Order: sequence, then structure tokens, then C-alpha cells
Amino acid sequence: IIDNALINGIVINKSTTGIEGFIVNPSLFKVEQNYPNPFNGATKIRFYSGGDELISFSIYNILGRKVFTRDINANKGENEFSWYGKDNSGKTLCSGVYLYSFKGHGLNQSKKLIKLN
Repeated sequence: IIDNALINGIVINKSTTGIEGFIVNPSLFKVEQNYPNPFNGATKIRFYSGGDELISFSIYNILGRKVFTRDINANKGENEFSWYGKDNSGKTLCSGVYLYSFKGHGLNQSKKLIKLN
């Protein structure tokens, strides 16, 4: 019996009930707060990946509408993405509170950022 094995970022363990399950190890994927925040022009977002993978990055306005999305080919370890405060069509977005989200390997981490014009 394999217990507490790590395979592709998923920890396989056996619970106390004897039922085997899969638990995604969140320590392998981490998103930091953007810097600077608030920002005017551009902001950088650092994130860490447990392996080479495709990460989906999205920005949502305060109403929950997706205004920007980009797929990022992340490398194992530290990665950084710069966002210039523009939507998918290249239009500069207005000042306000936005949420950014990274999705990869079944994980979804979001944080808040503030854009000033």
C-alpha cells in the first residue's frame, strides 16, 4: 500500500477510515500579492508552480465580469507575470478594485488588486 505519495502535485493518502483519496498539495502552487498595490501603469504578480504547467491567469472587475485572460506557460519554481491594466482588447481599464486568479492543476488562488489612473 502506498501512503502519502506525491504524484504530479497530488498527495495520495489513506484516511483513518481506510478509504483512499486524493488531496491536492497547495504548497506546490502559491500566488503572492501583486506589487505595487495600488498601481498605476503596471503591476507584477509572482507565483510558484510545482512543475512545468499551463496556468490560466484572469482578471475580474468588481461585478465579477472577466476583463482579461491569458494562458501562461509556467516553469517549476518561481514565475512572474506583469499586467498593464488593460483588458483583452488592449483598452486601459478604469480605476477600481479587481480580482486576479491563477488556475492550474485543479487549484484556484485569487487575490485583490487596486488600479489607479
